[in-house]
Amino acid sequence: MTAYIQSLLFEPYNMSSATYIDDIRELMFTMDYKKKYANRHAISKQPDMFAEKKTEENNSPKYVDTPVGTESPVVVSQHSYRRPRQKDTLFWCMYIAKYGYDEYLEIQSNYGTRQLDIQQKIGAHIKKNMVLLKNVNTRITKAATQEILSELLTDSRSTSMHVLYAYAVYYNMNLILMHPSNEYYLEIQSDTMEEDMDIFLMQKDDRQQYSIREAPLSVDEYRELVDNKFKLDSHIRPLKAIGNYKTEDIYRVAEKVGIDLTTKRTKTELYNVITEKIQWY
Repeated sequence: MTAYIQSLLFEPYNMSSATYIDDIRELMFTMDYKKKYANRHAISKQPDMFAEKKTEENNSPKYVDTPVGTESPVVVSQHSYRRPRQKDTLFWCMYIAKYGYDEYLEIQSNYGTRQLDIQQKIGAHIKKNMVLLKNVNTRITKAATQEILSELLTDSRSTSMHVLYAYAVYYNMNLILMHPSNEYYLEIQSDTMEEDMDIFLMQKDDRQQYSIREAPLSVDEYRELVDNKFKLDSHIRPLKAIGNYKTEDIYRVAEKVGIDLTTKRTKTELYNVITEKIQWY
């Protein structure tokens, strides 16, 4: 190319004057070339049309498996959830809620011993303050109280729902346990007379395992959850007796838990359909 240009500049007699402009036109900065370059520059500044768009899925809670052999948490989002790697996920979810994920990671071994020590401490506290269990949002009988103490003072393999009330009382917090369907939930209130308490959200999966959201619910988040999801009466009995509901109440519950309302049913029939669907276990 250099030799060609030199021939044009220094040996013009080698070519016809009528054609040399056309021969070098592609090398000239013409108006057409300027417009073409400007368009390319403008296109390069446009946002990537294939860039990932934010969706409800992108903003949904992130679940993080607890890493093995690491001391620093993996931060995914403001509302990330933590799955304890121990079998008794309910106990360790409560531990994370109270002491934080970093402190949970510091326990490198002897999880069973640590759990039993905490259980026995809670059991001793509950035994001295049995009246505290009367302030929760469910009725706990004397027989159930003895079962709670027995479980706390022994090396149990899993945490029962009744013992979860004892944990909530001891740690002074409230809990929301969301069913895998995300349509209904259980609420554990450690003191129905106390309003200013942290509310932690746990997510149950299909294997009866739990994850916990690190940050407690805000007031607005709690209200939104209550407005859009159905609260079970208890883990044993999802609904109160049918006499406690008006017909419109039953239809409202059915709508929240995703039951088809196009099929015509009586109040009793719809109540039974709801009861069959929203079993906790």
